[in-house]
Amino acid sequence: MAPILIYPGQQGEPVALLSVLREAHDAARAARQAEIDARVKARVPLDDSTNWQEASEAIARASLAHGDRDSGKVAAAARDLLAHTENNALEPLGDFVADHDLDGIVMTMRVVDDATRRLWNAQTQAAWLGIRNAMRGDDVVARREAYDRLERAYETVVVGVVAKLDGLAGLRDTVADSMPALRLAGLLVPLYTAARHFLELPPGKALRCGLLPPST
Repeated sequence: MAPILIYPGQQGEPVALLSVLREAHDAARAARQAEIDARVKARVPLDDSTNWQEASEAIARASLAHGDRDSGKVAAAARDLLAHTENNALEPLGDFVADHDLDGIVMTMRVVDDATRRLWNAQTQAAWLGIRNAMRGDDVVARREAYDRLERAYETVVVGVVAKLDGLAGLRDTVADSMPALRLAGLLVPLYTAARHFLELPPGKALRCGLLPPST
């Protein structure tokens, strides 16, 4: 059989948001466990990214500030320690837990060209790096701005990938027009998670993303 060409903009079938989220979680869980197993077999630490010198310095600053009863400096050192250590160690992911507030939401997604996908990945990574750097300081505004940049990156991906949404009252003509309400409803992150999973799949598999396997 000749390969089937798939073009940017081609849309998949309407699928339940929860089905895509479950598929995304199961894929991430399997990939995480495979990486853990490979590291254990190779005797590679599950945390090889923490800079323990910087972590130790943050702990020392927190200890000195605690002795001085300086809560502000303790909090700053704690934020710095968190920025250096949070999510560094690989741990198994648990079972998927469905958020039934998402029941009935159906999405239709479209294929995106590679250049756009790579740009979105870079923008999201830069936003996360900005958050990590902002967490090390005392500037509350800088941290809020860093999270705002991440949310804007999420919005860009959702608007670019999700061609249509169904199952929600009050939707406007486009996902972009509906975005302010989607954010208020707490739907930005689940929609982004589903869209990101779609983008990570080869185009042929992406168009079948979230669909039930054929019965045998």
